[in-house]
Amino acid sequence: QWPWPRYRLALLLEQLQRLGARVVALDILMPEPDRSSPDVIARERQRDLQGQILASSPSGTSDSNSQRLAQAMQAVPTVLGSYLQFFESPAGPSAVPPPPFPAGTVFSHNTQGTLLWPQAQGQLRSIAPLTQAAGAEGFTNALQDIDGKLRRVPLLLPHPDGTGYQPSLALATLLLATKPQHLHLQASATETQLHWNGHQIPLDRGGNLLLDWRRQPPDYISAQAVLQATVAPERIHNKIVLVGTWAIGLGDLHLAPSGTS
Repeated sequence: QWPWPRYRLALLLEQLQRLGARVVALDILMPEPDRSSPDVIARERQRDLQGQILASSPSGTSDSNSQRLAQAMQAVPTVLGSYLQFFESPAGPSAVPPPPFPAGTVFSHNTQGTLLWPQAQGQLRSIAPLTQAAGAEGFTNALQDIDGKLRRVPLLLPHPDGTGYQPSLALATLLLATKPQHLHLQASATETQLHWNGHQIPLDRGGNLLLDWRRQPPDYISAQAVLQATVAPERIHNKIVLVGTWAIGLGDLHLAPSGTS
């Protein structure tokens, strides 16, 4: 049953750490307390029985499941997903500062050609105990083409407050997994390139990377196999591990040009 309680995600991270995962990326948004946590259930039950069903939970209250997950995230380099919002929120812009690049990243840019890049109005991030425990954060936004197929994804986008740039989940994971972390954005009126550790990554005028669907697909492993310790250690050791959801009814599917999803 989804969503999983966060203590179970913690168990998964702990097992990945024992198997020697290099970096773990969580492609999951967790902006609210875990309502399967016993202490959160007790608070909400008391609140609802008092006839305050629409009231929010008091700030600063405990959430033992999220605390357990935060502890597990500190044991293995972990990247959290976030989501950029391109519409104006009724509550106005968030006062929470946007996440920085992973520690140790040297980022420089010449951005005279980025005027056509989308400008987010806000950002949805996980709760503070999790963002504070993460080694990095990256946005998960991806825009389908007019025919409904996914051909390109942004690697960098401006902060909602206009103070700089932030990486996608994939780029943040790559930066956290590699040393040194040198990143330079070279943008002009004719072309845009992202230079990373001697590699040149071509981007389109909107800052998107064209996906190469001809490559070998990644190695898919069920979370159950990891938790039950039935997966061969060499499939995890020193690898970048992406934890996401893939089940009927969750709806997070994209149609590739090849016809696969």
